[in-house]
Amino acid sequence: MQPCSYTGVGSLPFVSVSQALAHVFAHYEIPFLPQLPKQHLHEQMLYQFLEDFPGFTQLGNRLFIDLDIFKPQKLENKSFSFSFLGALDSFIQKSKHVSLIKLQVTSPYTIASHLFCSDQKLVLDHGPIYEYLKEFIFHKTNALIQKFPQPKLIFFDEPMLSRANVDEVLPLLEGYIQKLRRQDLQFGLHSCNLWSSFLFQKIFHSRFDIINFDIQEGLEAILEEPEALFSFLKRGWVMWGVVPTSFSLNLEPASFIHSLQNKCLKTKQILTILAKSLMSPACGTSQVSMDQEKKCAKNLKQIALYSREFYEKEGDKA
Repeated sequence: MQPCSYTGVGSLPFVSVSQALAHVFAHYEIPFLPQLPKQHLHEQMLYQFLEDFPGFTQLGNRLFIDLDIFKPQKLENKSFSFSFLGALDSFIQKSKHVSLIKLQVTSPYTIASHLFCSDQKLVLDHGPIYEYLKEFIFHKTNALIQKFPQPKLIFFDEPMLSRANVDEVLPLLEGYIQKLRRQDLQFGLHSCNLWSSFLFQKIFHSRFDIINFDIQEGLEAILEEPEALFSFLKRGWVMWGVVPTSFSLNLEPASFIHSLQNKCLKTKQILTILAKSLMSPACGTSQVSMDQEKKCAKNLKQIALYSREFYEKEGDKA
């Protein structure tokens, strides 16, 4: 990856797979597998990986785990289905000659803290089902990875990460990373919610290679202890969510650089940050219009290319 490469988060507002893929490959430097919840309810982030989860049931617009038919299966040699990722097969074909792709998987904690069972209790409140869900997501993630021969960025989406659960959630995801780790994989953690300085310190010391967050929500916190950030950058990357969730805004190409300069960072410090920076929107764009997504992609590209040019020019001076 080169400094200031840019990619998307995951969800898009398209209902056509072909249009979504054409957009991804035309407007994002690192192609990502698009998730299209406007096309199908089951493409919403909570449900995408539950297609063949035992007891997973849909009644109208209600999706839940039916306790009467939940029966754990052996997962080690299971053949997983991925039709809930409607763009997957076409993305595999279109990305064959691409050197790097990005995939995103919803963390089991976020699924379990939102998905209900037939008794109206959350999966999180059903210990055996939650434990099975953890194993299920691990094996299904591994099956997804196997479909791509090229290097991959694998992001776990964990908007529910908080001070209260960080010592439960991070070890769970680090266990995934430890078992999945290969030379062609880098692992990222994404959230569009607020991360405190405390959470950043925890994540800096985790097994994650890349941290992705909304810059408007987290810039103050990540710079609260700059030494910890610079230490992390010796081994990892920060993917800045530089286009805020108000995607219709027109942003100045220099906006990211100015945000760092406004924090009184020296040019040398900014160059250190840019050397290990990637860029994305703050969050997925499935809830906005296609025009807003297109404006988001345009803003992202302009900010990323301006930042890369700044890095190269100032680096030459140094």
